[in-house]
Amino acid sequence: MKKANGIKILSALLVAMTTLCGCSGATNDSSSSSSATMSLEKSSSNDTSASSSATTSSEESSSADDSSSSDPYLEALNITYTLDEENHTYTVTGVKDKQAEDIDLSRELTIDNVIYVLVRIGDSAFSNCSSLTSITIPSSVTSIGELAFENCTQLQSVTFEPNSKLESIGGYAFKDCSSLIMISIPSSVTIIGESAFEGCNSLESLTLPFIDTYISYYFGASMYSSNAHYVPESLKTIIILGGTSIPVNAFSDCSFLKSVTIPSDIISIERYAFYNCSALESIIIPSSVTSMGEWAFYACVSLTIYCEALEEPEGWKQQSNDWNSHGRPVYWGINENTFIEKDGVQYVIRNEEASVTRYVGTSTNLEIPTTIEINENTYDVINIEKWAFDRSSSLISITIPSSVTYIGDYAFYGCSALSITIPNSVTVIRERAFYDCSSSAIYCEASEKPSGWASNWNYYGGIVYWGINENNFIEKDGIQYVIVNEKAVVTRYVGTSTNVEIPTTIEINEIAYDVTSIGEEAFEKCSSLTSIVISNSVTSIALYAFVRCTSLESIVIPDSVTSIGSSAFSVCDSLTIYCEASSKPSDWNDHWNSNDRPVYWGEEWHYDENGVPTLN
Repeated sequence: MKKANGIKILSALLVAMTTLCGCSGATNDSSSSSSATMSLEKSSSNDTSASSSATTSSEESSSADDSSSSDPYLEALNITYTLDEENHTYTVTGVKDKQAEDIDLSRELTIDNVIYVLVRIGDSAFSNCSSLTSITIPSSVTSIGELAFENCTQLQSVTFEPNSKLESIGGYAFKDCSSLIMISIPSSVTIIGESAFEGCNSLESLTLPFIDTYISYYFGASMYSSNAHYVPESLKTIIILGGTSIPVNAFSDCSFLKSVTIPSDIISIERYAFYNCSALESIIIPSSVTSMGEWAFYACVSLTIYCEALEEPEGWKQQSNDWNSHGRPVYWGINENTFIEKDGVQYVIRNEEASVTRYVGTSTNLEIPTTIEINENTYDVINIEKWAFDRSSSLISITIPSSVTYIGDYAFYGCSALSITIPNSVTVIRERAFYDCSSSAIYCEASEKPSGWASNWNYYGGIVYWGINENNFIEKDGIQYVIVNEKAVVTRYVGTSTNVEIPTTIEINEIAYDVTSIGEEAFEKCSSLTSIVISNSVTSIALYAFVRCTSLESIVIPDSVTSIGSSAFSVCDSLTIYCEASSKPSDWNDHWNSNDRPVYWGEEWHYDENGVPTLN
């Protein structure tokens, strides 16, 4: 009697504390002749039981005797299941309500003092559970049925317990789980059904036990040519746990992928496997890979390749000489003693020196260290290799240490809004190192171009300031200044504020300088900037100074400004300009307002009581 009462109390507490949930999941899993079907909803009057099975409702299960014919935890969640009495296992077949947010299936089921272990999540068991946000799947589960979690639109977390015995995932199992961000399928899985992740359009990271077909097969496509259309663009990271091959066209046209991890079991990478993965930043090829197909990395224009092999294997040459057809950087002999990634920066050790080989981070501000440590050995950071920061467009500022002496070809290609200081220690810069850095500010400690710098080192690059040191350069409140002829020039904005006020003076080493100029491209592409106040010490605004400040709403140009360059406010699509001058000064370029943004002159507006420009 006490035991029954205890179960009643526990069940009542669980019902009170747990938000009742369920789904319209199908309950079509049939039990064998030696199983008992347990339904936690009231049976209809015409239910019949087979000679070797029994059907029990939750109302009938609450009799006050020494045993219980249902599990209070599952009863509280209103989960339906079938029992295999012979093997002491059970299958979850569905739930009836739709309000539960978190479900943990990892506990064992106890009925009539017999422990049952969950081995299967049935077809459509949790389909349309639109409030479900997380679920824990125990290691005992061996299969997940078709459509098991279909249309669980709020599902964000799927946790598989360690040492999982899961073997198969049915087709469409996670279809339209549109909030799912990451999922790690256990290495024990040998079957993944078609379209298992179709409609998982928020997925950022996917761990697979193997890859034996084109990736979009798991997302609803019927052929590899649909990779670009079916795989969500949110997917940036794929980790492969096993298998022996990366198939033909496995990831072709996945131009959004940034990282793919290849396991040491892989023997071959087939042709076109990574074709046109244009955002793929780096990849490590294990020494187990003896065969490489043609055009395997074709059009991987952002890629740095790390190979564990000491040199190109003969099997790669025999298969194809075009596996790296775009000539991306390749580093051989990579192992735990010669390669490390730290703070998003990848380094390779060669000749007892550390080289920066690739940046894969997301930071906007980066400081490269003077030394890097690998396995308790310290190495000086000497080189920034070719393509190292290729298309790292999120970077706003980089600090290069005085240990660096070499910057390779195209090292900062496409870093379009960068602020960078090059120390005197850099004696060699190769061709087009700053190509397509047209909106960047490059501060050089050298007073002029060193002889070891290529003539086109800054081809289509940024604005260069020579002779920079602690006495003529400062950054304050996100604004960078250079002293020229005893006057301060605003050279670049690297801050995050939406509202900026340019001061009248700036102090460097206890010396005050008037801020008189806003330099070329100083605020270019500051798309979050909404307002700026220009002090009346400013006399000139250079060309393109505020180009592409697309959120800039208003600006007041004081009458101290006597010169404005061409296209100073180009592509400032939200801007209204208030000028203190009564008409355009003669030294303002005729195309200073090339986008014809609204302009109001001195007699047309005034400041209101809050200091806001207001039309008369």
